[in-house]
Amino acid sequence: MKWVDPEVKLVVSGSSGPGMPTFPEWDRTVLEYTYEQADYISLHRYYENLGDNDDFLASFVDMDRFIRSVTATADYVKARTRSKKTMMLSFDEWNVWYMKKVQIPEWQQAPAILEDRYSLLDALVVGGLIITLLNNADRVRMAALAQLVNVIAPIFTERGGRVIRQTTFYPFAMAAKYAKGMVMHPLVHCATEGTKSYEAAPFVHTAAIYNEETLELNLFMLHRGRDTTELELDFRSFGKLSMQEHSILDGPDLDAINDFEHPERVKPRKAQTGTGEGSIFKIQIPAYSWNMLRFKIEK
Repeated sequence: MKWVDPEVKLVVSGSSGPGMPTFPEWDRTVLEYTYEQADYISLHRYYENLGDNDDFLASFVDMDRFIRSVTATADYVKARTRSKKTMMLSFDEWNVWYMKKVQIPEWQQAPAILEDRYSLLDALVVGGLIITLLNNADRVRMAALAQLVNVIAPIFTERGGRVIRQTTFYPFAMAAKYAKGMVMHPLVHCATEGTKSYEAAPFVHTAAIYNEETLELNLFMLHRGRDTTELELDFRSFGKLSMQEHSILDGPDLDAINDFEHPERVKPRKAQTGTGEGSIFKIQIPAYSWNMLRFKIEK
């Protein structure tokens, strides 16, 4: 393929998922044979609620560990082969997917299968996964949400033409629009709490994006805590800022979904909860919420 088009980028697939017994040994083996030819190593990961909301909301911890494990494996091969290149990662399948509920019908034409209806809780989890992908953008150079329409998708249609936005549409759309620029790594001090699968998971999961062209600093936050909390944001390195927007995805019912009768039951709302000026702001973050905070850097 590269003989035909030297610019083409190649993704090599090892074990793909951390649940496979061959992970990460097979990934190491594959990379040792393909390190100089491949541009990316593939990752796949899906999440579903197995009956523990707190554990499900902390899925971002698992994704981060997975990314770091693949990165470490690739860097080991780089050292072992004395290569000068750094292998990048392609997270080419990720989403919330209720695989345990899958039922394949008998043969029929165009059956409705894998059409998960996503809740507010699912949207919060997707938002947390997006934050993890952003925070690993130095190595995760491609990431593909699977899928886009109807099948485990943020957009849902029906025969005849009606279409709605599922709850998971919103964190994806906001990140796609505003997560442009340089990913910063903020120092975050917050409480942690263990879950069934994780010894400790932070209550506030954050990504910060600095857009040098527009002079914007945009923050994305998942708050998995049970109570409203106040955040103090210190932007001393950026000088004076003004708050432009605080969008919140939350609600009283974590199981709420959007359907054709109530297509906007779950959607972001605008809030004016921030106080402060200059470089210090105090923000109220609701319980169980996904937040986008946008700031303008004053010249």
